[in-house]
Amino acid sequence: DYDQAIELYFKGLKNFEELKANKLYVLDSYMNLSKSYFGLGLEKEALRYGQEAYDIAVEVASAEWIKETSFNLYEVFKSKGDIGKSLDFFEISSAYKDSLLNEEKLKEITLLETNYEIEKRESQIQLFEYKDKMMQLELEGKRRLATFLSILLVVLVIVIVVFFYLYKKRAEFKSQLLSVEV
Repeated sequence: DYDQAIELYFKGLKNFEELKANKLYVLDSYMNLSKSYFGLGLEKEALRYGQEAYDIAVEVASAEWIKETSFNLYEVFKSKGDIGKSLDFFEISSAYKDSLLNEEKLKEITLLETNYEIEKRESQIQLFEYKDKMMQLELEGKRRLATFLSILLVVLVIVIVVFFYLYKKRAEFKSQLLSVEV
C-alpha cells in the first residue's frame, strides 16, 4: 500500500534528518518517496523527491545512486511527456551504468592480473626451491664422491706401501739367500 509506505518513509526521513544520519539514508528515503508517489500517479511529488534524491547522490558522488536516481527521474519525466529532460536523465543513467560496468570489469581484470602474478610468483618460488634441492643433492653427491676417492687413495697408498715393503723384504730375502748360497 503506497499511502502507508509514504507515511513510513516520511517518519524515517524525519528521524534521519534529526539524527543528522548519513546522507545516503536520507537519499534512500527520498528515492522511496519518489517511487511511491510515482506508483500513485502523483508525478509532481515523484519529481520533487526524485530530484532531492538525485541532488544528494551528486553531492555525495555515489555513482550507483546517481545511476538509480537519474533513471527514476527519466521514468517520471517520460511519464509527464517531457521527452527532453527524460532523455537527459536517461543518458546520465546510461553513462553511469556503463561507467559502473567498466569499473566492475576493471576490478575483475585487476583481480585476474593479481591472481596471475601471485600464481607466477608461487611457481617461481617452487622452481627456485626445486633448483635449490637439486643443487643440494648434486653437492651431496660430489661430497660422497670426494670422500670415496679420498678413502680409495688412502687404501691405494697403504697397498702400495705394503707392496713396496713386501717387495723390499723379498728382495732382502733373495739377497740373503744368494749370500748364503755363495
